[in-house]
Amino acid sequence: MLRSTRVLASMCAGLVCLAAIHGAAGNGLLQAPPNASQLAHCPTSCGDVKFSYPFGIGPDCFRQGLELTCNQADRPPKLLLGNSNIQVTYISVGNSTGGASTMIGYNITMSPGTDTYNRSWKTPAEGVMIYGRLYVVGCNVEVYMFGDNMTDLIGSCMSICPDNTENMERAGNVGGNCGGIGCCYINLRRDLFTINLVRHNSTRAEQDKALSKVKIFGSYGYYEFVVSDLFSSWVNTSNLYGGATSVFDFAITDQPNCERAQLNKDSYACNNESNCYDGRSARGYYCLCPNMQGNPYVIDGCTQDYNSTHRDNCTRACGNMTIPFPFGIEEGCYASDNFRLNCTPRNVTVLDRGYAQYRVTNVSLDDGVLAVSNKLNDTSSNNVERIVSTNYGGAYGTFEDYGESIVDGIFYFSEEDVIINWVIANLTCQQAMQRTATYACVQSQQPLRKCHARENTLWVSLQV
Repeated sequence: MLRSTRVLASMCAGLVCLAAIHGAAGNGLLQAPPNASQLAHCPTSCGDVKFSYPFGIGPDCFRQGLELTCNQADRPPKLLLGNSNIQVTYISVGNSTGGASTMIGYNITMSPGTDTYNRSWKTPAEGVMIYGRLYVVGCNVEVYMFGDNMTDLIGSCMSICPDNTENMERAGNVGGNCGGIGCCYINLRRDLFTINLVRHNSTRAEQDKALSKVKIFGSYGYYEFVVSDLFSSWVNTSNLYGGATSVFDFAITDQPNCERAQLNKDSYACNNESNCYDGRSARGYYCLCPNMQGNPYVIDGCTQDYNSTHRDNCTRACGNMTIPFPFGIEEGCYASDNFRLNCTPRNVTVLDRGYAQYRVTNVSLDDGVLAVSNKLNDTSSNNVERIVSTNYGGAYGTFEDYGESIVDGIFYFSEEDVIINWVIANLTCQQAMQRTATYACVQSQQPLRKCHARENTLWVSLQV
């Protein structure tokens, strides 16, 4: 919303004005997890996008703050977030994320004599938090992003331009990144914020045209800056790698955190199989099933993929290295796909995580670790960002680069990738012991198997 009455702004066609978006008006459920029969009447798809509770369409089909709308007038029908025009492209309830295809942004036309502009934004659904980057394309401006109030500084950036167009072209076309020449960015992971834009005067009339327009937009894709975007009515979306997309997390926001939510069992959203984690933006909480399998917001919604039995006559070695259960190299010989190893014709044991392959030199059941000598495939930091999660900001996913330990499913990678800790499931020992059908620490064998908690993380090692 515009806070300065002197500000003139124009919105480019096809964009969503963040300040104009309001949350869904419908009242959602505020109760303990429903069962499947209670949700049987609820739609589960719109067009080619599937979704499930806590998102939903219609009465008694969604959790408070997570209402969806299906626009049947479009062909194919479009799934929208709340009553906004933000199109949802996917929702993954299992890991509390989703995607939206509509670009979100401002096109600000600066007025003579006005040096400060403010914009406030709130997600159209109260449980949703957009993350990615907030890009700023403009000349001689500073941008500050604040959270709940103007003392809660989230981030800032500055974009400057050389004195003439020729120098601007030369500087702006080096690398095409938003490093502060004509373009800058702020890492974004919020459900609400205020932007404060400060304009600095130019010494050259040649920049007047560029100075009059500032484009601010959020995107999960990488934006390659080109100087022509300074002078155009909007940025060229072909320079957005990954498309004009937004990625969002979601949380249950009727309580501030897990501790408070668990005090009221009548409205606590997590089923009794799942774990609770505080919201990634310090607001609300979210639920995850062990190994992120299934729906943690529905009774009996989590699925267990750990098989404590295996077939007879399994090969238990690759070359000179022993491969004990729950790991294995043959079908029916490992507890789940997470524990599958490969043995190459040269007797090299390989852990294949899709984005990288690790050469395994030892499997320890006593310590719950894999020793690896090297990574067989070079994995860029960009690939790791998209696939793995960290022990910062909750149990799954983060946009910021911390350069610390990371978690991928049941594997906890050290920074040096020399030792990889592994766990049976993302459960506490107490939770695991209550699930006798899949509890991995068999007490009838010698030596006795014991359950151990992994230190410094929320994950647990059930060591056998």
